[in-house]
Amino acid sequence: MNRSLLFVYGTLKKGGGLHSVLGNSSEFKGTYITEENKYDMHDVGCPIVVDKDKGFRIRGEIYDVTPECMERVTSIECNAGYIPFIVEAYDEDYPEGDPLKAIAFVYTTSSYYCIDLCANKYYICIYN
Repeated sequence: MNRSLLFVYGTLKKGGGLHSVLGNSSEFKGTYITEENKYDMHDVGCPIVVDKDKGFRIRGEIYDVTPECMERVTSIECNAGYIPFIVEAYDEDYPEGDPLKAIAFVYTTSSYYCIDLCANKYYICIYN
């Protein structure tokens, strides 16, 4: 069973309205901050992150999730207009450590193309 790392920053975080979607099989890895400062966060009734050239680092939580959990999260997030994106983030408590690569869901207005990940179930978008 291939698990994925998932970076969450809003309603999927502990205490958030959608946290239960992660289920009991998700393993909390810690609080992480994106390595690059290329995101903007907006509150439109729920937090959204927009990918941009110059922005800010985002603090979130990383979970090690099952394929079933990732499928649930992908369905919810994509139906809400988000797209999956790979972020690199470092542990807030151990910033000198190697960053982790995790899937995050962001809004974008940039052009992108998608590559298949995990047998046609998930798509990671690379921006031009």
